[in-house]
Amino acid sequence: MVQDSERKKILIVSDASDTRIFLCNLLHAVRMDPIGAENRSTGLKMAKTHSPDLIILDLMMADKEGIKFYYTLKNDHRFIHIPVIMLSAIDRATFFLYEKFQSSPFAKGVPEPEGYLEKPPEAGELLLLIDALLKTDSARPAYAQSRKTLEEPSRLDRPTDATEGGRGQE
Repeated sequence: MVQDSERKKILIVSDASDTRIFLCNLLHAVRMDPIGAENRSTGLKMAKTHSPDLIILDLMMADKEGIKFYYTLKNDHRFIHIPVIMLSAIDRATFFLYEKFQSSPFAKGVPEPEGYLEKPPEAGELLLLIDALLKTDSARPAYAQSRKTLEEPSRLDRPTDATEGGRGQE
């Protein structure tokens, strides 16, 4: 189990109270610190205030609030490094195909999320994904300019050399 000093902060952004309650209870049970937000503006405030280690986002919030929230995150240097798991009632391929034809932010070069699960998420699958993203993310520099998806683990799992790409140590 995770020690109290190592508890990870997970921001949950969903307009569905049952989803927020389920996820908060699940994460609290595995000794993480869940932070709930019921909409995009509250989610952004919580992200600024709490600096979460990971965000779980209900993509299908009313008025495309989930998509707007994600677009804002991935275009703000303060949040671009935070891994995001999207939850949606539709499968990943269908969603991204639809968004491509709707000229959404995803069609304009916004990176896909690090995780994507259909609702309702299976508790075990979600916890495994969270664990994998948190372990992967701890090896990445906070100043990362872009995110890679889980489909490219060779790049994410490789330790970086301090001289790679001309970067020095911070």
